[in-house]
Amino acid sequence: MGCGGMGFGAFRARMGIMELYLPGGSGHGKKKDGLSHAGTFNNHILTMVAGREALGFYTTEMVRVLDGLGERLRKGISGVLIETSVVNDKYMER
Repeated sequence: MGCGGMGFGAFRARMGIMELYLPGGSGHGKKKDGLSHAGTFNNHILTMVAGREALGFYTTEMVRVLDGLGERLRKGISGVLIETSVVNDKYMER
């Protein structure tokens, strides 16, 4: 979920993979037709507009706060997994 609680389908990959989705392809493996990326929420205009507007509220400070919270969560989950021997500490290195 994103865009104010509305679903939105999108993905990102390195350029070589994204080019496969272009009509006619590009780069090394030119194809007659690009790959399809069909999905329930793809090109849903309301969620796209909501997402664009949300970017106006997304500040550098918010990024720092969210990054810190994410790191705290990652460390907490890693600690539990190590303490319960689900994984070892070498596996959890970042």
